[in-house]
Amino acid sequence: MESRALDVYAINDFHGQVKEEDGYPGIEILGSYLKQRKEKEGALLISSGDMFQGSLESNYNRGHLLTDVMNAAHFDAFSLGNHEFDWGKQAIRDNKSRKGKDGYQTPFLSANLYDFSGTAPGKIQQSDLGGEYAVTIADNGLKVGIIGTIGSAQITSVSSQNVADLTFKDPVPIICSLSDKLRTEEKCDVVIVSHHGPQSGLLGQNITSVSSVSNKRYVDLVLCAHTHTHENTFENGVLFTQNNDKGEDLSHVYLTVEPNGDVKAKLETIYPDMMKESEIDSEIHELVSSYAEATDPIGKEVLGTVKGSFGNKLEAPNLMAGAVLHEALDRGFEVDLAMVNVARKGLDSGTLTYSALFESFPFDNEIYILEASGSDIINEARHNYVARNREAAFSTNGTYKIAVIDYVALHQNLQRVYDYFPSGSVLGTLKDGDTPRLYREILADAIRNGVSLNSTEYTFSNPRYNRFNLERAVSF
Repeated sequence: MESRALDVYAINDFHGQVKEEDGYPGIEILGSYLKQRKEKEGALLISSGDMFQGSLESNYNRGHLLTDVMNAAHFDAFSLGNHEFDWGKQAIRDNKSRKGKDGYQTPFLSANLYDFSGTAPGKIQQSDLGGEYAVTIADNGLKVGIIGTIGSAQITSVSSQNVADLTFKDPVPIICSLSDKLRTEEKCDVVIVSHHGPQSGLLGQNITSVSSVSNKRYVDLVLCAHTHTHENTFENGVLFTQNNDKGEDLSHVYLTVEPNGDVKAKLETIYPDMMKESEIDSEIHELVSSYAEATDPIGKEVLGTVKGSFGNKLEAPNLMAGAVLHEALDRGFEVDLAMVNVARKGLDSGTLTYSALFESFPFDNEIYILEASGSDIINEARHNYVARNREAAFSTNGTYKIAVIDYVALHQNLQRVYDYFPSGSVLGTLKDGDTPRLYREILADAIRNGVSLNSTEYTFSNPRYNRFNLERAVSF
């Protein structure tokens, strides 16, 4: 028997980058390239999570466009990432149930996603959101099992209300158990793990050792995600690899299965200029164009003109905090301060469109009004961004009212304890009737109504936005 080869193409953290811009290829180019690799090479296509959330063009349809593209290209597996939970469980179910025009459905995977009740994980794997594994047979007869997992710590990277009845178990024992099943019952020649988490969570954890049940290595390849950084490490001959985000690059892993069953891996990184050598696929082009009919007019709206540059870790979140503060005050909440977290992207000088604002603040965060201790507020201000309404000093012994995004207000640690604002009590939320006011829409309306977009007004030199001097009195 001769050795047999298998091509695997892997992406991670695409974050809804539908459009070609800023060095990112966009889904038409990337999707067309991958679909042709499937058709010409019989390659396996795998996404390791955080596929949808990040742009108007994807968020507007709650990931339907990108799911349709994965189905059109016949992805072999898609592992759920933490941001797949941003829209709640039903959005995952809706995408999982979608079919391509030929009836193909991309397998959604999350083997260590379990129910949660009380203070401990339950015994029910949430298969209606993601299966444990997928099995595919390559053109040369190789049988491949793909296990999808997410890092257990990623539960803290989701707004707690969206995963209140879910938990991410330790993936390592689950990977080992499923590998034994794939090797012995499914008779798989190759076992791949698609893991939404960095390699550090799985290295040195036994998954590259030889199983006493199958007498083979538990896994032959580990595809990583979440940190948006290049990873390329071998452990016991097993490749662990991760790419940057938004399709900036992807992994082409060339696996060779020897006659004795040993699997060897060779890695090639694919960049956008290489993807552009493939023709645009007509089916994918039609999908993107059909969804663009709804989103293009919205995204092209000009909100205002930016003066200077708003960094994602200074002026942009300060601008957002100011808009949230004024919204809360206008709605009758006498808050002392507003608090938000970092922006995903800065705002460039010049014309600001709604699409550009969306890329900076892509998450559908709601605003909670909390009453909390001064010590909690002062501590969290060091890690977030604020706009203060109170000129008097904040005291660690005092109690104050604040407007804060839901992710920060309701953040829980791995023990399900509210760790950012343990003293906090919810007084209300910002809504229009029964509809929550998303922080991005609050800022968009503020800009439409003429709020200043001069970046010099939103630095720490402005006492309203200086998060480090809350214990001092200031004047505005």
